Amino acid sequence: AWQSALDLLARMRQLGPEPNVVHYSAAIAGFRRCKQWQLSLTSLAAMKHLRLHPNVMTYSAAISACEKGAQWQLALNILADMHEAKLLPNVITCSAAISACEKQAEWQQALALMVVASKLDFVPDVISFSAAISACEKSGQWTYALDLLAGMMRADLMPDSIACNSVVSACGQGGQWQQALALVAQMRRRGILDAFSFG
Repeated sequence: AWQSALDLLARMRQLGPEPNVVHYSAAIAGFRRCKQWQLSLTSLAAMKHLRLHPNVMTYSAAISACEKGAQWQLALNILADMHEAKLLPNVITCSAAISACEKQAEWQQALALMVVASKLDFVPDVISFSAAISACEKSGQWTYALDLLAGMMRADLMPDSIACNSVVSACGQGGQWQQALALVAQMRRRGILDAFSFG
């Protein structure tokens, strides 16, 4: 599939019509699905060279491609490029960047992105919170994991199994078994425990 997208872009450049933002955005999204993050970045660079202006969807797809390739630094670079282009990230963009950081246990970066997201005109979603919590869990940052879970509840978001298991695991890693047991009891009272398997 990704080879077809490359061929189509090459054919359009040779024969016309010239590929536009929509064509490149679709190709970058396709490369993301095929885990070809390098091609996503090459296409993003080609757009800039052709003086095409990537939109939020284009940047989100490129950041998501970096997330799939565990390239958190490149994801953050693209987010910075987006800021320079005076485009505001949306919840999808932020979630992808946070997930990229989570894959490499970059908990400080994930928390910084949660702060950025909270200052924008949207509430981070379950994916954002869960990825940030998981990044904290991978780094043994149980207090931050608990804070994020509390923030999730304040935002009226139902924690998913990733968030719940990650917080319990982070507490366990930190020797905070009382906290972990209290969390399990709290989840049970809220009716959340039945839906999840704590490991």
